[in-house]
Amino acid sequence: METRDFIKAALGRIKIATDRVLDGMTYSEMTWQPRPDANSIGLIIFHQSRSEDRFVQARIKGKPEIWETEEWYKKLKMPVTETGSGYTAEQVAAFVPPRLADLQPYADAVRAHTLDFLAEMTPAKFARIITFRGWEM
Repeated sequence: METRDFIKAALGRIKIATDRVLDGMTYSEMTWQPRPDANSIGLIIFHQSRSEDRFVQARIKGKPEIWETEEWYKKLKMPVTETGSGYTAEQVAAFVPPRLADLQPYADAVRAHTLDFLAEMTPAKFARIITFRGWEM
């Protein structure tokens, strides 16, 4: 199995598992926090999508994030500077995730861009070494 096929299969399994967990979940359940400084499921889903967008688009491809190019920050009514990570305990407690019906299309768009990128990858391209300096995810 080629690396790109392995990654694609792993991402597919993650999608299936995530969809299974989120199926029928209420907004109240999605925003529940076991402690004020603990991530809600909504924050985790948001973080996962923002991180994938930032990592693949900006860090690996060297292109703008779809968060900006497709104006997802406007669609989700969030600041363009929102990264979905690096929060203080106070920011975690205050984070209000978008509704799943709004957040899921962003996650799907990010994943589609990731899969398009993977389709272009060859074994030689996977051998490229990428160095991240001053990386703040």
